[in-house]
Amino acid sequence: MSYSSSKKKQNGKTISQLHCQDQKNEPQQKLTREKINETLDLQTRRLNLKSVGSSDNLTPLWSFDRADNDGKFSFAPKTVDCNLVIATLLSYSKMKWSTIKRATHDNGKSKHHYLAYKGISPDGKERIKKLHFVQDDIDAIFSLAFDNLTRLIGVKEDRVFHIIWYDKDHSFYPVKK
Repeated sequence: MSYSSSKKKQNGKTISQLHCQDQKNEPQQKLTREKINETLDLQTRRLNLKSVGSSDNLTPLWSFDRADNDGKFSFAPKTVDCNLVIATLLSYSKMKWSTIKRATHDNGKSKHHYLAYKGISPDGKERIKKLHFVQDDIDAIFSLAFDNLTRLIGVKEDRVFHIIWYDKDHSFYPVKK
């Protein structure tokens, strides 16, 4: 991959362009300076969401940027109990991650926790495959419990919880009782 830049006048403004070429010397895409700055700004904002060190002493940030609108665990308005989701997220947003992670139910079992890939249901693994998760995503799959059955499943990245799936019957990660 090689890069070159050029400048041209457009409407009285000098526009910088970055040209990207592959091994065969065929142009792949043209990126304007504006587009590059926009991309860098987005990356900077994402980095600023990440904390230095542990996020346990921070309150969560909820992100819907990766919500899966297909499949059995779809996080879509037609499948989600919106009142329950909003009420619960508002409640959790006032807590620090350390408090959320320490919460227990059913004889001291952790209420909110990371999920081991081997325990995820076949339907859940199918959605993971369909969404092309990388290993870092798989290692960060986290479950937020609403009640004994309902869960939000997503990826916890520092203090940000990327909500991906809605599990209304605890079937994404079934447990034997």
